[in-house]
Amino acid sequence: MERIDKFSSENLESMFGMSIPSSVSEDDRLCGDCVRDLLEPQHDI
Repeated sequence: MERIDKFSSENLESMFGMSIPSSVSEDDRLCGDCVRDLLEPQHDI
C-alpha cells in the first residue's frame, strides 16, 4: 500500500496538475486508490 501513497501524492500532481496537501493523508490514500483503479482497472491489489 506504500506505493499507493506515493502514487496519489506525486503522480496525481504531475499527471493532473493537482496539488495534494500532505495534511490530507486519508483523502490522499482514498484518492490514489480510486484514481489507480480508474487508470489501471486491470491492476489487482
